[in-house]
Amino acid sequence: VGPGELIVNLKRRKDSHKGENGRVLIIGGSDLYYGAPILSGLAALRSGADLVYLLVPEINFEVTRNSSPDFIVRKYAGEYLNLNAVENARELARVCDVILIGPGLGSRKETLEAVEKIFEFEKTFVVDADAIKARPRKYAVYTPHAKEFELLTGEPFNFSELNSGNLEKLKKHAKRLNSTILLKGKVDIIASPEKTKLNITGNEGMSVGGTGDVLAGLVASFIAQGFSSFYACCSAAFLNGLAGDELLKKKSYGFTASDLIEQIPFTLRKILDLSLERPKLKERQST
Repeated sequence: VGPGELIVNLKRRKDSHKGENGRVLIIGGSDLYYGAPILSGLAALRSGADLVYLLVPEINFEVTRNSSPDFIVRKYAGEYLNLNAVENARELARVCDVILIGPGLGSRKETLEAVEKIFEFEKTFVVDADAIKARPRKYAVYTPHAKEFELLTGEPFNFSELNSGNLEKLKKHAKRLNSTILLKGKVDIIASPEKTKLNITGNEGMSVGGTGDVLAGLVASFIAQGFSSFYACCSAAFLNGLAGDELLKKKSYGFTASDLIEQIPFTLRKILDLSLERPKLKERQST
């Protein structure tokens, strides 16, 4: 994976209006974790999505609404995702391009039942964190780490053996689910039913909590902006890791997921500037 996927796909019309560059719905949060969907939402905004809707339990409503004036926040009764949320989610899904579900949900039985009901919607889904524990749906994007991959597929994945056989295993499960899988690790592996790519940006400082929530928000943002699921995952993994690499130079291992979010637009600007430099370089070479 390199900058090309972002440069080619991240375009917007000069006459575009509010909402035309992506509307993201994030369903997450619980009495146990309130920060995860906020991190995902901020990452989606910082990577170019026009509008971000967050659907959270009422216990998290005020802290979520106060976290950013840029969010559109809705709530449902309860302290964690439950069947009360399904109709609220259905209403919001009608005006959104993609649904990111999972950050901070927890894995109570009623929560996973609600996830499976929401999976019935005819929408593009990014499935992250605890939502991966629900019965999987086809035609989605999954963003597991190694343990979540084993829950999703029933097979372990050994990152120390990055050979063609292991990559084919990943592609096999992507084909079975008719989905894209972004397997997070020291090397991120992106697999669709047809192809795989590896991403080598990122560093050990990104083991800090919340970086996976940031990554999921980036994936959802790029899908909402019109990227294919596969190239949304490639671009998100590359940008997330490169922003982390730039932070490592500035802060060593003392950076947080919030720092990563603040770094994203600056890293993105550098990547997009490459596309402006290439015509100048070609012009100099031709003279």
